[in-house]
Amino acid sequence: MKEVNSKIVLDFIPQNIKEDVSYHDRITVRAILLDERNFICLHQIKRDDIFGKLTYLETPGGGKEKEESLEDGLRREILEELGYTIEILAYLGEVKDTYDLIKQRNDVHFFLAKIKEDTHHLHRVSRGDSLIEKSLRLPLKEVIKRYENYEDQPLLNVVKRRELPFFKNLVDKLDILV
Repeated sequence: MKEVNSKIVLDFIPQNIKEDVSYHDRITVRAILLDERNFICLHQIKRDDIFGKLTYLETPGGGKEKEESLEDGLRREILEELGYTIEILAYLGEVKDTYDLIKQRNDVHFFLAKIKEDTHHLHRVSRGDSLIEKSLRLPLKEVIKRYENYEDQPLLNVVKRRELPFFKNLVDKLDILV
């Protein structure tokens, strides 16, 4: 796995979280996943719940199991959600954020990975997996454009500020890393 000289570390945890409010802590792993053309694989998420009625793009990934390494958790999540085995190319960095509506603090680890093989077998098991409407493959510049045009909505703001810096950081580095 290659080292990225400019790892991103972002902390969006509000400093005014009340001590008497209990938050659930969750470690997650996400991939900027490349196909054979170096297009980015993303999920189109469709939801109608407490976060709102929304359709948006999000990187594949999810919660790390207690006994797993970050890398093994990412491999499992990509296999479950997309049916792909992957090669992890680089660790890109980490974001700490919150979903205040559900009182959850997230420690999100991002990796750059490439599809190795399509097993043609999905095993979507989590509540989050059920929100995946479809998966898309888009050029990096198109991904950035779509994220930049997200409407001003609380959940979309979390996704945008969590993921967009990683996409922008790859613009000049993608050819070097793959």
